Amino acid sequence: MLSGQSTLSPTQEPEHYRGFLKAAIAVSVLFLLPSGSYGYIFSSSAILALAIQSAIVGFACWLCLDMMDIREIKRNLKQAQAESPSDFDIHRLITSDYTYRFSRHYQVLNFGTLLFVSIAFFFLIQSGIEGRVLSGSTIPIGLACMVGGIIWAVFAKLFSQVSKERLPETSGLTLVFREAQWSGLLVGVTILIFSSLWEPLQLWTGRLVLVWLAGVSLEQLVRGLIKWRSHSNNEQDLCSPLRLSSREILLARGNPVSSIAETLEKQFGLSLRSSWAIRFVKIAGLFLFPLLLLLCWLISSIVVVGSNQMA
Repeated sequence: MLSGQSTLSPTQEPEHYRGFLKAAIAVSVLFLLPSGSYGYIFSSSAILALAIQSAIVGFACWLCLDMMDIREIKRNLKQAQAESPSDFDIHRLITSDYTYRFSRHYQVLNFGTLLFVSIAFFFLIQSGIEGRVLSGSTIPIGLACMVGGIIWAVFAKLFSQVSKERLPETSGLTLVFREAQWSGLLVGVTILIFSSLWEPLQLWTGRLVLVWLAGVSLEQLVRGLIKWRSHSNNEQDLCSPLRLSSREILLARGNPVSSIAETLEKQFGLSLRSSWAIRFVKIAGLFLFPLLLLLCWLISSIVVVGSNQMA
C-alpha cells in the first residue's frame, strides 16, 4: 500500500469525521445563543431566523453522529453472528440495542423537526404582529451574520469532499451547511446595505428565511416518518434523511442560480448553457439591476405623514 493512500474499508467511518461534526455542533450553539437572545429581545425576524437555522445545523450534525453509532452497532451484530453463530444471547442483546437506537433516532428526528416547524411559524406570525426593524449601529450585527455565513461555507466545502461511501449523510450535510451559508449572507447583506434603502426589507428577509425553514422542516418531517415506517435491515439504507428535494433545487451547486439552472435543465430540458441564453441574461441584467436600485432609492423617499403632522 502506497503511503498517503487510505487504508480504510469502504464502510469504515473515520473518527475525524466525528470531530468535524462535533465542531459544527459547537459552532451552531455559539451562534444560536446570542442570535436567539438578541432576536427575541429586539423582535427581529431576520436574526431569529438565523437562530433557528443554527439550531437546524446542530441538529443535523447530531443526527449524523447518532446514525454513525447505529451503523456501528449493526456492524458489531454482523461480526458477532459471523464469529459466534451459536451465541444467541449476545445476538439478542445487540439486536435489542440496535432496535432501540434506531427507533429513538427517528423519534428524536420527527419530534425535533416538528418543533422547528412550530417555532418557525410562531416567529413568522409574531413578525406580522410586533416585528421590528433593527435601528442604530447595525454594522457589527450585519458583519457577524456574514462571518457566520462564511464559517458555514467552510464546513460545506469540507463535507462536499467526503465520499458517500465513507459518510452516507455527507451530501445532505453539505446542503444543510450551504443553506446556513446563504441564509447568513442574505441577512448580513440586507442589514448592512439594503436596510438603508428600505427598512422593512429586514422584516421581509426574515419572513422569507422563516418560510423557507418551515417548508424544509416539513419535508424533513415527512421523509422522517416515511423512513421510520419503512424500516430496512440493509446497512446501506441506514442513512439519516438529510438530503431534501427543496434544498437540492436551490443548493445542489455552489450558488442558488447555478442550482436552479441545473434543475431546469434536468427536469424540463431548459438549458441556459447556450451562448444566446447567457447573452440574454447578461443584457437583461444590465438594464434590470440599475432599475432595481433606482426603484429601491425611490421607495426610500416615501414617508407616512400622521394625522397630527404637517407635510
